[in-house]
Amino acid sequence: MRDFLFSLFEVSLTMGAVAALLLALSPVWKRRFRPQWRYWAWLLVALRLAVPLNIPLPQAPVTLEAPAPVELSAAWVDEGAEGFRGVEFVARPAEDLPADRQTGTSQAEGAGASPAATGFSLTLAEAAFAVWLAGAAGVLAVQLARYAAFRRHTRRWSAPAGECEGIPVQICALLSAPVLVGLARPRILLPEGLTGERRAYALAHEAAHARRRDLWYKALLLWVCALHWFNPLVWALRRSAERDLEICCDAAALTGRDEGWRKGYGAALLSFVSAKPAAPLTSQFAGGVRGLKERFRALVTAAPARRGRLALALVLCAALLGGSLVACRPQEAPEGPTPPTGTPLGEVIDPDELADGTYWATLPIMNWWAEGEGSPELSLILVELDPDTMTITGGYLEGGQAVTLPVAEDVALGNHGDRGLKDFLMWSLASSHYPVVLEVEVTGGEITAMTWHDAKLSEGTPPVTAVEVAAVVHEVDPKAGTLTYAVDDGNVGADSQWLTASVPRSSAVNLELLQARVAPLSSWGFSCTLLVQSDEQVVGLKAGPLYDGVYYIGRIGTVTATLEEDGSIAAFDACLYQMDQETQQFTRTTQEAEFRLAWLDDSGAEPRYRPYEDIALCSEDGTPYEGSVKDFLDQYTAEMDEAYPDILDIRQPTLQLTVELGVVTSMTRLPAP
Repeated sequence: MRDFLFSLFEVSLTMGAVAALLLALSPVWKRRFRPQWRYWAWLLVALRLAVPLNIPLPQAPVTLEAPAPVELSAAWVDEGAEGFRGVEFVARPAEDLPADRQTGTSQAEGAGASPAATGFSLTLAEAAFAVWLAGAAGVLAVQLARYAAFRRHTRRWSAPAGECEGIPVQICALLSAPVLVGLARPRILLPEGLTGERRAYALAHEAAHARRRDLWYKALLLWVCALHWFNPLVWALRRSAERDLEICCDAAALTGRDEGWRKGYGAALLSFVSAKPAAPLTSQFAGGVRGLKERFRALVTAAPARRGRLALALVLCAALLGGSLVACRPQEAPEGPTPPTGTPLGEVIDPDELADGTYWATLPIMNWWAEGEGSPELSLILVELDPDTMTITGGYLEGGQAVTLPVAEDVALGNHGDRGLKDFLMWSLASSHYPVVLEVEVTGGEITAMTWHDAKLSEGTPPVTAVEVAAVVHEVDPKAGTLTYAVDDGNVGADSQWLTASVPRSSAVNLELLQARVAPLSSWGFSCTLLVQSDEQVVGLKAGPLYDGVYYIGRIGTVTATLEEDGSIAAFDACLYQMDQETQQFTRTTQEAEFRLAWLDDSGAEPRYRPYEDIALCSEDGTPYEGSVKDFLDQYTAEMDEAYPDILDIRQPTLQLTVELGVVTSMTRLPAP
């Protein structure tokens, strides 16, 4: 409903501006262009106004801010013992509406409303739509009622009088001027006593209206005025269009006529001038006095006029594209603190509004650390905690207040805080049963002291999905499905705290491959990022830009590294496609990732890429590809460049890649989209 009103207003505003420009230039175009051009120009604008649907540009040049949603309530209220009844109106922002708000009749909740108050409530958009609908229905009802009354009276007093060009002609005693009526079955009504040349002039004019189907043109103008009844420029457009319509009809009726016939035609127009306006959806031979002046000017103008094709093309462009240049946007919420990524959206509070004191808090799942302008910043979710049982009782995941605070340079840290803030937080993530509960002291809007505690969730609290941990993997047991790791604090050794975690079979971690990679490293261990769940299971591993798993791309982007031996691709960037597991449909994302086809050997004097020999290659038909990795990629790139010169033409992925320990281990061509 609100979107419809936005579109209606956007179309009305832009086409009203086009109509205003045409009206302002009417003295010029009436001298320079033929009346048929003006007829088509008004028709194009009217057709655009008749369809009030608009698709504005994402960055429209003109953006109008719509009023914020407001609820309007009205209630009848009993006052005192005397039984006085009054009406009470209340307006309030939409975000303050009760959750069980009724769309129809409901109890009006206004300040001071008594329990006996009854009434209704509407949002501002609903009220505006109701006003617009009442206005549009009123315009149509009045105009159609006038037309129905006119037809009813003339039908009663009309008698057949032959035909003209296949159109029935009737004589009506109530009329003082010839009229054309009837959208589906047109007929010409003539006043009594009309004979001779004057009758011929009238029949020629009204028959031209019927041939051109001008009554449908007038019906379109009526529909447009009903839709945009609030826009005076649309009403002005209708008046000008109907005047130009009559001038075009005069020109059609006079085509091929001599000078004498033209003079007689003009005299007949003058004899039928009426002060009364014609009924809606009809065409009157002479029309009003003001329109008659312009029609006479067109009759006596001898200078040839241009066709105006270029000008008509400009009007067409304005009608088609004008609405896209204006956009109505709802009022945006005032800027405030941005909640950390991965944090459930509870109330986000400004750091300046946080009073000094001690708070219990958890860390978001991701992006809880940021380097601030002067000092590092930490994103927290404030929670309620029972200190006796160390159980989170409220605020966790749902409703928790999110806040980002700077950390003081001399912050006091407990529990492995002697190695610095970042190491303190990493130790808390690895050593505590997630969620980590921090005891945070805030002074002057910054964190001055922290320590962490083991805690547990109250019954019914949803578990956290997983958390990223920078780790060094030392041992892997594929049979048992476990790995042993320590938090990578930059100084991992025998005295580090080593944790053994299970790896579920459903994860993408290849333990056999990981064991082969870890074994030659001896006591050094394998550095990577682990995705650790709250139950201490490792569900993901990232040894490079991407977690181990299966990925889909549309085509290879930028080549970021090549092998020195033959110049073949060692690494490249590509945009990822995401698959909906339920519908199996793919969607192209804006996320770009680097895929490595070789491993980086930094054991020598200069780091260099070494080819990964065991990449499995597969063709579109599912059969193994017999050539080398270089041949596979060269063929794939050439075919993609030929089939899709523009990357935006690719709507489905064309290549499936499996990444393990940061390196691509298989590539499969997918059937053409």
